[in-house]
Amino acid sequence: MRPIRFFQADQLYFVTNRTIQSRLLMRPSPLINQTIGAIVCRGLQRYPVKLYAFVFTSNHFHLVLSGRSIHIARFMAHLQSNIARRVGALVDWRGKFWARRYSAEPILDDDALVGRLQYIFEHGTKEGLVSRAQKWPGLTSIPELVHGTQRNFHWFHSARYQIASQSRVEVKRKDFTEELPLTLHPLPCWQTLSKEQRLQRARKTLEAANHNARAHRGNKPPLGRAKVLEQHPHTRPKATKRSNRPMCHSSCPMLRKQFKQAYKAFLQAYWEASKLFTTGTLSTEFPPGTFRPGLAPET
Repeated sequence: MRPIRFFQADQLYFVTNRTIQSRLLMRPSPLINQTIGAIVCRGLQRYPVKLYAFVFTSNHFHLVLSGRSIHIARFMAHLQSNIARRVGALVDWRGKFWARRYSAEPILDDDALVGRLQYIFEHGTKEGLVSRAQKWPGLTSIPELVHGTQRNFHWFHSARYQIASQSRVEVKRKDFTEELPLTLHPLPCWQTLSKEQRLQRARKTLEAANHNARAHRGNKPPLGRAKVLEQHPHTRPKATKRSNRPMCHSSCPMLRKQFKQAYKAFLQAYWEASKLFTTGTLSTEFPPGTFRPGLAPET
């Protein structure tokens, strides 16, 4: 049974998903980076979700975000469905794109939040692909968080273009392409700092990430940027790291314990409401941030 998500509007979440069989379907290229970046920007334009950090590797992604449960759900549906369709078309992949339902674990304290940011920065280096995180050729939030760069991506309104193409009037793709800014929010624990101070904190976190990744890799030389870009997107790695999804991310055992107790109470309330709802009490109140289960069709 899939875990019931415990979303709270003022909580930050660490969101993850992986491609089917860990295939390298998002292997970086300028076109794939542009496509995923545009999908992210379009999602942020459509749904009031705050994005703080991200990384897209060849076969999985991590995001740090916050928002109401319904907005996160719609943003993630937009993100994953468009990547599956648009990136899948670019790499000639027509089958199932994602291995499973995405995970979203709450980040309970500031130290854990910075720890998640460092973990995001480590990608590319800890796997032995590049020597430093800055050299990862895929889409990452390092330019915004470390260098203060403002990037824009071009979103193509494919549905509008197709409708217009059915008329006899000549249409051009550029007329249906919109330039969108990639907007990241400062980490809440750094929000009171100046922009330069936030950049300095991010640089220190990046340095720690590179140091930790080098120590993890040892003396083994990295694969290198050029060889990463040469990999075929349909490639299936010989081995994939498997680990249980954590319930939450916290540097404080007491916070973790309190969250587990709150989640247990939340689950009990949800299942009690679900039982009433599915047996005919359609006015049942569900815990905030949850979705009602589907009703079985009448026979």
